[in-house]
Amino acid sequence: GVRVGDVELPVKARLLSVRHTGVYPAMSFVPLLEFPTGTAGAVLLTSLSVASGTENFLEGCVRAQIDGSDQTTLLSSGTEDYFQSAFYFNAGTYQFAEAGLTHLKKSQVDNDPKAWTLSAYKLHLQDALPFRNGINVTWRNGDTASSITHLKCCGDPREPMPPGCYALWDPRPSKIDVLVLAYVYIV
Repeated sequence: GVRVGDVELPVKARLLSVRHTGVYPAMSFVPLLEFPTGTAGAVLLTSLSVASGTENFLEGCVRAQIDGSDQTTLLSSGTEDYFQSAFYFNAGTYQFAEAGLTHLKKSQVDNDPKAWTLSAYKLHLQDALPFRNGINVTWRNGDTASSITHLKCCGDPREPMPPGCYALWDPRPSKIDVLVLAYVYIV
């Protein structure tokens, strides 16, 4: 079989790549990965590159609906959290065995639509992301907080701005390139 971290997959599992590129509006949900019910497997790698007019895209949380569930699982409370960092990547670039920030740059040009650029990766080995009956993973270009609970990341693709939620800061449209590798098989 195939092993992804501690997850053993059957021999019939195949490595697939999923790529999404384009300019996404502020506060939009960017698809990282979607496999329908009837598929199983494990996510191996996520790579994200972003060019944006502000750093506010970093507020973006990673969310998942796993195994056909209507429940949203929060995989991070911000972009840098997902890639095993903190505080808007204030420590700079790094390359670890399972995550890294290979590029981070802020332009000094006023009103530059690509003022902030970054490239990061995450391998799902120690913190495996298996699924038995489909998966849908999204990242948001910017994000929200609740005026009631004061927690980040309210809303999901089905209800982007529930009552009591508000946008954080001032995210802008962003040019995004996402590559995800996952082992997948039909159940």
